[in-house]
Parts: sequence; C-alpha cells; structure tokens
Amino acid sequence: MEHKCLTDRYYTDEVVNNLEKQMTWEVWRVNALLVVNAMLMGVVVGIGVYAPRYRRHPFARFLFQGATALFMPIVSYVVLLLIILTLSSL
Repeated sequence: MEHKCLTDRYYTDEVVNNLEKQMTWEVWRVNALLVVNAMLMGVVVGIGVYAPRYRRHPFARFLFQGATALFMPIVSYVVLLLIILTLSSL
C-alpha cells in the first residue's frame, strides 16, 4: 500500500515504517534528555536553596558546578532535535 503525502508524492510502506522507527527513537531520546535536564535543575535549585549552609562543602560545590556545566549543552541539543523533528514532519 502506498501513502500519499501533502506534496502529492506516494511513499511505500517500507519508507513510512522506517521513518516511523526513526522518529520514535528521536522522540524517546528528546524525552530522556528533558528528564535529565529536570533532574539537573533540581540539583541546581536544591543546592541554591541550601547554599549558605553547604557553601564550603566540596561535594555540594562539585554537584552544583557539574549540573550547571551540563545543563546548557543538553538544552541546546534538545532544542536542535526538536527543530529537526518539527522541520522533518512538514
């Protein structure tokens, strides 16, 4: 069976199934990265709230700096994936 697209092209079931598998994997990856980002921000907020108490503790400082350093690259990667997924669905 062939599937009709908005551009009046027809795609075979194999092409549609491959695209569906690829997009499913991409959506799972984006969702996993969003969960990781939420956990990192929880660490940053939690340490920020208790900063006066644990300011000099080296492990708390290590967690705070690590979460802060990982947050921006993950956000930029997730935004890029969302843009690619949006453009590929047009």
